[in-house]
Amino acid sequence: MLSLNPLPVPSRRQGTPPPDHAITCHRIAALLSSSPGATMPNVYRLLMNRSILVAISLGLLCSSPISSSLQAQQKIGTVDLTKVFDGYWRTKAFSEKIRQSSEETNLELQRRVAKFNKERDAYRKLAEEFNDAANNKELQDKLRPKLQQTADDLRILENDVNTRLQQERDRVARNQDTAKSQVLQEIRATVAQKAKAAGYDFVFDSSGNSANSAPTLLFHNERNDLTDAVLSQLNANAPTPAEETEKKEKEDKPPATKSETKPTAAPAPKKN
Repeated sequence: MLSLNPLPVPSRRQGTPPPDHAITCHRIAALLSSSPGATMPNVYRLLMNRSILVAISLGLLCSSPISSSLQAQQKIGTVDLTKVFDGYWRTKAFSEKIRQSSEETNLELQRRVAKFNKERDAYRKLAEEFNDAANNKELQDKLRPKLQQTADDLRILENDVNTRLQQERDRVARNQDTAKSQVLQEIRATVAQKAKAAGYDFVFDSSGNSANSAPTLLFHNERNDLTDAVLSQLNANAPTPAEETEKKEKEDKPPATKSETKPTAAPAPKKN
């Protein structure tokens, strides 16, 4: 059965005072035993009067001008943070930059892995040759140093590949955390700007989940949803497709070599 982690009901330890309803029962029993005029209708009226007083007090509290004014002063809005984060152009730009950087590193890793596979194949071939010479001690003695050296080189290459791979994973994780933090900071600033301008006291993330993986907001009517307004302002300065293409062409263009650089002509001497 699904459970939202209900709190366990604590058992009453021996010697601790009984709860309020038990105290009330004790008082009723004492009232009936000590006072001959205390009949059950009187006790019933006593309990009813007490319940009526509690109900009246709660009703007055909820309908008091102070409570109404506090509720009227609080204005709550919502933002779908997941939609804003994924739809923000800076998020896509950071993701593309990290992807391109990872591709360059992956090419380097592929070269190292290819070198490792080549050394591993050489080791296997040498090990087979060593095993085939089981009856030739002279040949095995000749192959043993080379086999050991190849095994040592193979371990060094394996450690190098694993170390470089872990470094790349850590680098990507750091870049992602930095980009995520920067994007969220810009989103929060825009949300705060919109909320203050519209007089909101609180703005909640409508896409967030609680510790039980349940939605934080179980219901909202979306009348005070700021998602589209925030996303529109964030993407107001997004580059056009033409600007993105031009920027990519400049980044992909190799730098000019010395032979391609034309020498600047010396200025002509002034005539007297």
